[in-house]
Amino acid sequence: MNDNRKTEIPPDKPPTELLFKLEDKSAHPDENDPWKDDALSRKELADGLINFIDKETAPFVISINGQWGCGKTFFLKRLQSDLDKNNFQTIYFNAWEDDFHADPLVAIIGQLVQHFGNEKGYKRLMAKIKKAAQSVSISISIPLDLSVLGLTVLAIRASTGLKKATESNIDLYNKANKSKTELREALKKLAEPVQKKTQHPLVFIVDELDRCRPLFSIMLLERIKHIFNIPNMIFIFGVNQEQLSKSIQKVYGDIKADEYLQRFFDVIFLLPLQGSREFCLREMERHNFDEFYKEKSQPINYNVRAGDFEPFKDYLPVMCEELGLSLREIQQCLIRFVFVSKQIKDEHFMNPVVLAVLLLLKIKKQNLYTRYIAGQQYVTAEVLNYFESIFENNHETQKLWQGFNEIFNPNIFRALVYLTAFPNDLKVINELITEDKHSSSSVQGNPHLSKATQQLDEDEWKRLCIWYQRERNFPELFGYQTLAYLDKKINLLSPP
Repeated sequence: MNDNRKTEIPPDKPPTELLFKLEDKSAHPDENDPWKDDALSRKELADGLINFIDKETAPFVISINGQWGCGKTFFLKRLQSDLDKNNFQTIYFNAWEDDFHADPLVAIIGQLVQHFGNEKGYKRLMAKIKKAAQSVSISISIPLDLSVLGLTVLAIRASTGLKKATESNIDLYNKANKSKTELREALKKLAEPVQKKTQHPLVFIVDELDRCRPLFSIMLLERIKHIFNIPNMIFIFGVNQEQLSKSIQKVYGDIKADEYLQRFFDVIFLLPLQGSREFCLREMERHNFDEFYKEKSQPINYNVRAGDFEPFKDYLPVMCEELGLSLREIQQCLIRFVFVSKQIKDEHFMNPVVLAVLLLLKIKKQNLYTRYIAGQQYVTAEVLNYFESIFENNHETQKLWQGFNEIFNPNIFRALVYLTAFPNDLKVINELITEDKHSSSSVQGNPHLSKATQQLDEDEWKRLCIWYQRERNFPELFGYQTLAYLDKKINLLSPP
């Protein structure tokens, strides 16, 4: 923790509304330099992909396969901006936003109409495409199952009824085929002038397919395969193929879903999964943690919150990685951090490290979290044992644990946790953590102190005492009341 709590903030800047931003800043790339915030070197894949489709005239469907949270949308948004810079015509389609439609063909044509509807020379063609698409959608949507057509068992047995039903199905088939041919021809006439004008194919980018209803996902792939398989048009999908395979199995049962998907994708690129530490840092940046703490410090004229953010910014990503949090767990942890922080009034202090400890325990050690909140005897030492053990056999994290950019170190962390003890334990801890007790037999083997604390050398023990006594000067900042207060806020959200 930074020790400059009394640093004054110039009064000329009025307090602002203090909010973490939940919107994704990465959704809006810089038009002039789409990859300037590309911390994970995704541009290399984009360059290869652009070269791959450059001047391509054959129909092509590409999959960008990546696990949840690896940055598919980040990549696709910047890919689109990069393609636009290179004189491609692109359409971005978030399939999940449109999966309320019964037929995804309606959504795809709707995207084309939005893109070309007002451009000179395309209005008549777009009207023709809309009309043909409507016929295709209606024809395909009419069920061919005889029972759904309203035919009773007796009617089906009657030869005349069966003949009429068969003839009706054949008529529907012929009508659908004719409408599909008309639509494909109209789409060809749309893509050809795009290619002549730009020397590039029309690129359709489809995102969030794996989040859609299973039936919608499959129908969308089928529509593209059977209708949009035309020259000068390329589709690029961002998908979690594992999740998409599960959607397919929900519809078709226990089939080889990966082989089924190969029918739709001509080539599959892999978007590597970024490390959990990098993901955590990116999510913290996305939620504007740094700006929030700087603003949060102003109404009370203290710099304590901004100062405390520095160790937290180093601490949390490392802990998420070492504790083995999944990307979903990291995001849930940060969402809860945002939620709790927004509930805290300006006159109250919330140490981010203490809140992080609670959230991580809530996710990974629910039983320990419950006992910690309840103030079970010796539980603060047990909490410290849990976190300190993470760093024992890892040289890189051990180095970070010992330094934390000279702002945060393990003795500060220990002091913060010890000061959250309930009164009975805290009384003993207050008596133990004094300079004259370092070599005392009362320290060794004492269950109120963590194992690492008991083994501190004389210099480290003095540092712990200095930090502990310093933090005791601000009892309103910690204490078991703080745990109860934060726990109440945390539990307003359902478990992750």
